[in-house]
Amino acid sequence: AGYPAPTTRTVRLATEVRKPEAFRCFYRAELSGERAWVTRRQGSADLAACGVTAGQLPPLVDVGASVPARTPNPALGRSDTLKIVFAGNDQTANAVSVGPRPKELIVTLGTALVVYRRAGRKAGPYHATGCWGPYSGGGYYELATRDEGCAALDWAREALMPGAGIARFMAAAESATADAAAFFFPGRKGTKSAWAGAGDRARRARAVIEGISFTLRGLIEDDLRARPGSYSLRVQGGGSKSDFWLQLLADILACDVRRGAGDTLLGAAMMAAGRVKPPAPAAAAAVFHPRPGAVPAYRALYGAWKRAAGIT
Repeated sequence: AGYPAPTTRTVRLATEVRKPEAFRCFYRAELSGERAWVTRRQGSADLAACGVTAGQLPPLVDVGASVPARTPNPALGRSDTLKIVFAGNDQTANAVSVGPRPKELIVTLGTALVVYRRAGRKAGPYHATGCWGPYSGGGYYELATRDEGCAALDWAREALMPGAGIARFMAAAESATADAAAFFFPGRKGTKSAWAGAGDRARRARAVIEGISFTLRGLIEDDLRARPGSYSLRVQGGGSKSDFWLQLLADILACDVRRGAGDTLLGAAMMAAGRVKPPAPAAAAAVFHPRPGAVPAYRALYGAWKRAAGIT
């Protein structure tokens, strides 16, 4: 308490959110609160508790507006005339780095789960629970997200196999049989009800990967209303390093799954320079196809998981 707010300007992201009165931003909870402070509409008690006045808060910059550099930086050429234009967010930069194909969803298996798609030339909103905004280079995007991604995996790994690395945990998960002996509910991480059933440790480890994957399926089908078989997947993030997990996604979602080759930093560089080419397409070995025998088995297991979770 007592520290003034940063003097750097805050990016205003033109992204729709669920509540019309909230600020249009991608980071809904974090920036919607700041916007309330900046507009002096509410939050005075919060400010007073922190010892901050409304006058100390930074102004906001609209997407597409430029901010001139005030102090030249010798390490950057022409930095005395540099203008910074805010034109996107980390998920857009990530998508730009891989160049989404038609009918392809970009999935990030990171701390959170994110599903991103190019939405075409018509502005949103598209779905009630999706976020949308301008896509770099033209058109618009839509994304849906859940907090329970690899954060749930990290918690479950430590709960099941304290001190074990991710490689050991994934090996245990891969060794187990897919059945209804155990379920994992990522939204209940940190509680005793995170697991249901009585499977052994390996089966419960597999249930963790399945539960996160089932949550992803819900994001795609319920939030974005994408029909099974109408899309393919490109997967980014730490979870994309696992062949086992990508094959599991192909079986659960009944679609081709490709491992992405880009990242957010590359996409940001491409957006800034305007001339950086996407990385070469991934090799054929990095494409995972749904296995005919596993698809119906996981369709039934997904239904059982939803019933156990109380999802209608």
